[in-house]
Amino acid sequence: MAAAFPASVRSLTHRMAVTLKTVPSTTFVMSSHEGVTIPEISAVSRGVVDDMIAELHARGIAPLAPVHFIYHGADGSLTTKFRLTIAFPIAERPDEPIEEYEVAELPAFRCMAADYVGPMPDVQIAYNEILDAIRESGRRRSPESREIYKKWIGFESPDNVTELQVGVA
Repeated sequence: MAAAFPASVRSLTHRMAVTLKTVPSTTFVMSSHEGVTIPEISAVSRGVVDDMIAELHARGIAPLAPVHFIYHGADGSLTTKFRLTIAFPIAERPDEPIEEYEVAELPAFRCMAADYVGPMPDVQIAYNEILDAIRESGRRRSPESREIYKKWIGFESPDNVTELQVGVA
């Protein structure tokens, strides 16, 4: 039976380890984009990540972690418009502003989180597991979710590692 499904789907037949965690308040360099839908994420983000890395390196600022995509109002529907914030955590606010980007400290973020290993076209399967865990815990979802790209090879790669975080109230 397992052979009927692609490897990426087979790997998700076993539940991921979903945990409740609080991400501490963090200072980010951010680029925000309003009115984005899920199918538009790649086009909107294309080039932005590389440009941000170049700008940070030019200023001698080393990101503390890989890029974060922060979603405000995304609900899994392909047509829902939301705000996408592409962000890099940094140790402290730079002395001088970074003209093209916002620098801000985001408050602590309480979430249910899990590491998803696989291609992005199957990521909704992983989100469904997290949403099930939220329901089973009796908590409610908040409007913010985050993806931290711990290991990025490419959109279709089965070896990507993405930490998914769904905010809870």
